Amino acid sequence: LGIETLVIDRVLLPMHGAATGVSYAGTTADKVMPWLDRQAEAWKRVRTDACKNADIRGVWDRDILDRSVWCLEDRQMDVGSLVAEFGRANEVTVQKAVSAVASLRASDACLDESLLRRQPSPPALGLEAIRSVRAELSQAQSLRLAGNIKDALKVASQARERAEVLGWPPLLAAARAQEGKLLGKAGAYAEAEAVSVKAYFEAAHSGTWEVAASAATNLVYIVGFSRARPAGGHEWAQHAAVAMSYAGDPVDTWEAARLSSLASVQWAAGAYAEARTLNERALVLYEKALGPDHPDVAACMNNLAIVQYAIGAYEEARALNEQALAIYEKILGPEHPDVATCLTNLASARWAAGAYCASATRSRAR
Repeated sequence: LGIETLVIDRVLLPMHGAATGVSYAGTTADKVMPWLDRQAEAWKRVRTDACKNADIRGVWDRDILDRSVWCLEDRQMDVGSLVAEFGRANEVTVQKAVSAVASLRASDACLDESLLRRQPSPPALGLEAIRSVRAELSQAQSLRLAGNIKDALKVASQARERAEVLGWPPLLAAARAQEGKLLGKAGAYAEAEAVSVKAYFEAAHSGTWEVAASAATNLVYIVGFSRARPAGGHEWAQHAAVAMSYAGDPVDTWEAARLSSLASVQWAAGAYAEARTLNERALVLYEKALGPDHPDVAACMNNLAIVQYAIGAYEEARALNEQALAIYEKILGPEHPDVATCLTNLASARWAAGAYCASATRSRAR
């Protein structure tokens, strides 16, 4: 129904081609395809079930169906925008490709009636103009995931300006949240904080609690870590928890992200024991929600390993680095830069633990 037809020529051919100049581009294309296939299959399944719930089973009214279709449109836009970025693949895009496609939102939420009822109703008028801004926000997100922060910020700012003209609060809150996240990625931390605060309160006032949760979680990191105000980071962690309680978080991925951000704040403040506990809790949630072979699981293991290293628990750090390495090698291939980074971390942990020969041998093997 529109997703799978975007994929083959626009992902495999550019990434396999010589234009990227990346030795592992072909491997990355092969690794990306199963993720995209799963997205397409899930989207079709959910869209079919939504129609059956309304037209055959009779368990949904028109309002819930409209909300589900709206949700599915967002997912379709996200996939289409990301595939378009893959079609313009460069060195950075290839490096970010697997983590980008793994970060796409699942379509299953579009069947969760309780979650759908928590979302604002789609407006009766101006749908095409709003849909156009939503497409821009999907493009900005895809550019961000593909590592093109400068262009992503430009698109997000344009989308926010158009959303201000349209005046629909849920759309404006979403646009500000995207812009705030990108300003943080660009290192404009003061602006990121100001824009994200506006996004949070606009989202809360309009009942767009998913956007509020995202903005608040971003503020945990921006305020507590990037701007070195730990107390402020903790306050935004509480706001994020409140927003999640309204939005609903059935698989706890938002909570895992909140805990990870808070762990970074604690680590920067030197509160290593607290950072370790928070990362451990986040890792349990990520593994349960995403499975063992996911980039977010590996990243959380690396974060926990850094904390373990800081407190002198070198064997624990080594074990975590080895687990993360196994995940990265499986989902990214052996030549990917993230594998090299993980090998460096593992070598440091083994060196600190006195395992000099093992560290040197593994490094030479790569």
